[in-house]
Amino acid sequence: MYRLLVVALLLAAPAAGAQTMTITTRSDAARDHFDQGRDRISHANFAAARAHFDAALAADPGFGLAHMYRAIATAEGRDEQMRLAASARVSPGERQMIDAWAAHLRDDHGAELALLGAVAEAFPDDPYPPFHMGWELLNQDRYGEATTSFRRTLAIDPTFGGAYNLMGYTAIAAEDDASAERAFREYMRVSPDEANPYDSYGEFLLINGRLDEAVPQFERALAIDPEFTASRDNLIRIDILRAVDAYEAAMQSGNPDAIVDLHAAGAVVLPSAASLLRGRDALAAYFGAQYDQASPVELESQQIVVAASGDLAYDIGATSWPGGTGKYMTVYRRIGGRWLIVADSWNGDAPAATAAAASD
Repeated sequence: MYRLLVVALLLAAPAAGAQTMTITTRSDAARDHFDQGRDRISHANFAAARAHFDAALAADPGFGLAHMYRAIATAEGRDEQMRLAASARVSPGERQMIDAWAAHLRDDHGAELALLGAVAEAFPDDPYPPFHMGWELLNQDRYGEATTSFRRTLAIDPTFGGAYNLMGYTAIAAEDDASAERAFREYMRVSPDEANPYDSYGEFLLINGRLDEAVPQFERALAIDPEFTASRDNLIRIDILRAVDAYEAAMQSGNPDAIVDLHAAGAVVLPSAASLLRGRDALAAYFGAQYDQASPVELESQQIVVAASGDLAYDIGATSWPGGTGKYMTVYRRIGGRWLIVADSWNGDAPAATAAAASD
């Protein structure tokens, strides 16, 4: 998962001879929780990360980088956490990392990248500064530079799964599907016991319309972590995509009964330029009359927003057909294992001049 992923900014304790940053804490227990929290956040498990950072701060309330990480893990109390991070006693390198995240939060990304670049030069054996640089470069759509930064991370630590993950999303953004798939497969290879690699690869497959291949990836992620909500949401998204495909096929079949079968018994439908319809009998009469007057419609839909909560989901999208375009909003309920339409509304896109004249 990328859309909420933030960066692991902290470094491991330096090995003998290694040029890595020292972590400032007076508590072994705090350091252990910090390391676990950093690992959790790199795999997009923010709830577990927050718990570990809270435990680290309970053991060492003056742990500056744990305060910063707590601010990264959640927006809750972020200003206070950053205030405490800024006032903590830390090494010069840690100070630059804290200042870099503060620059990120105030949208001064030039300063953020400059600070991270300085840390990367000072600690060339540390994988985290180039990882964070790659993440920020990805946010700025600087895909080539982002990929270079992630490769630098992996040259330092070939098992750094989060770098493979963001390399995959960088390649998706750059429309390089072959590189994206390779990166996600490497992520699964180096982090086989994490949920996020399977969710990320499943999302890649979903984006590319490979739904049957995506489903087992999301299911595997949930088998590892039943609380991994992104995979559960993606499975629902696939169900809704299939429901939309079934609707398009029914529209093109010319069979009103096939359309009605996709609706719940008490469905409410608001067609364009027509009265409200309620229930399957009204739908059967409406679509039957439509097909008596015209040929089946070759309808294509593009989803814009899909969201779900429990057994309810909604889909907002755009439609096109020979000679026109429009938009729709559909609400589904899961009934007997099927996602059925309980409310639907659609209308065509009127030309601007026509719409303006209608409002006069």
